[in-house]
Amino acid sequence: MTLAAYVLIGLTIIVSSFISGVFGMAGGTSAMILFSIIQFCANGWRAFQWRHYVLWPIFFKYVAGAAIAFAAMYAIKFVPNKTMVYLSLGLMPFAIRSCRPTSGRTSNGAACHSSPVF
Repeated sequence: MTLAAYVLIGLTIIVSSFISGVFGMAGGTSAMILFSIIQFCANGWRAFQWRHYVLWPIFFKYVAGAAIAFAAMYAIKFVPNKTMVYLSLGLMPFAIRSCRPTSGRTSNGAACHSSPVF
């Protein structure tokens, strides 16, 4: 990538973070609710337009798995404390790095191995 591309990406990240911060923090709850409604409508309309291209058997399998996972989590009602959440978030990059592909090809994550990350 060229230096101009890196600068453009960096500026885009800074501007979008600024806009998100202004509308998220300064706008308060009402701005976040409005943003959620806009996103819901935009994504719903996009899904409606592309419904002919959806692979419905895969979709229904996904919904079934999501419902089972939701029911299991609802039954357990596990709420981690702050320490566990922060520790898990901090360890996430190491877990992802340990799941890199073992060959030169890209992977879907199935090639995770248990070698040390260090």
